[in-house]
Amino acid sequence: MFLELALGYNVLVDAVQRCAYCRTHPVEYKWRPFCSERCKLLDLARWVNGDYRVPGDQGSGIGDQGPGTGDQGSGKEGGSPCRDR
Repeated sequence: MFLELALGYNVLVDAVQRCAYCRTHPVEYKWRPFCSERCKLLDLARWVNGDYRVPGDQGSGIGDQGPGTGDQGSGKEGGSPCRDR
């Protein structure tokens, strides 16, 4: 079966969904979008190791303090912005 995209390209569409990791076995409903727990865990390991990355600003990691964070501008002198003393 072919699918014609908006750009005019014909793409062969597989009627059976393939595993997102190994791309050889059909998707198992229990492990969707993977074929097995093994492929699911191998894919998770790639994320944890940093093999997969979402493009973005390098300085947007957890723990980065940008403008407007911390105690500056909280309206309270030397206190936490979350609670009254």
